[in-house]
Amino acid sequence: MHPSGRSGPFWSSSGGLAAYRNILALVAALTLLQGAMAALAIVMSLKLLASSVSAAGIGLVASAYSAGFLAGTLIAPLEIGRIGHIRAFILLGGLCALVALLLPLVGNVLPGWVLLLAVAGFGAAGMLTAGESWIANAAPPQKRGAILGFYHMVSKTGAMAAPFVVATSLNGLGAFMIVAALFVAALLPVAATNRSQPDLIAAKPFSPMRIVRLAPASAFAAFCAGAVNNSVAQLYPIFAASISQDDGVG
Repeated sequence: MHPSGRSGPFWSSSGGLAAYRNILALVAALTLLQGAMAALAIVMSLKLLASSVSAAGIGLVASAYSAGFLAGTLIAPLEIGRIGHIRAFILLGGLCALVALLLPLVGNVLPGWVLLLAVAGFGAAGMLTAGESWIANAAPPQKRGAILGFYHMVSKTGAMAAPFVVATSLNGLGAFMIVAALFVAALLPVAATNRSQPDLIAAKPFSPMRIVRLAPASAFAAFCAGAVNNSVAQLYPIFAASISQDDGVG
C-alpha cells in the first residue's frame, strides 16, 4: 500500500512512478553534467578563436577531448570497480572542474589546451559511465527502455540551456567559472543521494570487435553519430561566429 493509500504496480517499488523517483538524483546530476560539457565545448571553441588559434589547432584540441573521452570509456569501469560509482563520479567531476579552472592559466598555449581537454574528456566519459550504468542498474527490467529514454530527454535540456548561460559571460574568466561551477553542481545530487549504488561485480571485458560482429549496423551508426555529434557540438560556435549580418540577409 502506498502512503497516500494507493496500491498496485504503478506505485510499487519496481514499477510506475517509484521507478522514476529512484533515479531522479542521478538524472539531475547528469543533466548538469551535460550542461557542463556543452558549456566547455562553447568556451573551448570561442576562446581559442579569440586567441587567433588556427582552425587546425582548434580541431586538434577538439580531437584531444575525444581521445580522452575514448580513454575514459576504457579505464572508467576499472576505477568504478575499485572505488564504487559514487566515489568515481565525484573524483572525476572534481577533475573536470579543476581542468576548467586551469584553462585560463594556459592562455593560448596549444599543448596546454590539448592536455587539459584530453583530461576533461576522460573525466566526462567516466562520469557518464558511472551515472548511466547506475541508472540502468536501478531501472526495473520491464521499464528500463522508458527510463533511459526519460533520462536522455531530460538531460539534454542541460545541454540546450548551458550555452545560453555561458554566452552571457564569455569575456574574461566568467565563462571558465561557469563551466567549473556546472561540473561541481553535478556532484551535489550524487553526493547527497540516499539511494544505494550498484554492487561492485567483477565484469569480464570484451573486445569492441564483438559488438561489431554481433550488430555491425548499430556499430556503424554509433560511429557515425559520434563523429557528427562531436564535430557539431565543438565546432559550430566557430561557424556561427564567422557568419556576418550580411550573410544572413536574403
